[in-house]
Amino acid sequence: MARTTTVLLVGGSGHWAGRENHAPALLEMRQSGWPVRTAVICDPRNPEKRAQGEDMAPLRELLWRDSPKWLNPDGLSRTELEAVLDRAHSTHRFSLAIIACNPVHHRDYILWAVSRGISVL
Repeated sequence: MARTTTVLLVGGSGHWAGRENHAPALLEMRQSGWPVRTAVICDPRNPEKRAQGEDMAPLRELLWRDSPKWLNPDGLSRTELEAVLDRAHSTHRFSLAIIACNPVHHRDYILWAVSRGISVL
């Protein structure tokens, strides 16, 4: 049996990730038999509130299926954010980080994930 791919979705509450690309892809992977679970969504926007939008059905289904924890990085220093991510990683043991946030922040999330042996998309 294949090991579950445990996902940290960074920026998962937006239109691109929640409706158009990442949430639908994760759901499709699961439907095709891939053992995948979104454990945490790290986004300043509350995914539960964003999922209420009429056009956010994929995010709504992802939340229903995986019940991911929401991490709000807003206002955290880089050191504080890394500590929060480290705590989440110690609980969930991410095997994949999908970086779908504002590109200004991509580098910080990538460096954090790679330095902990987490694959990155």
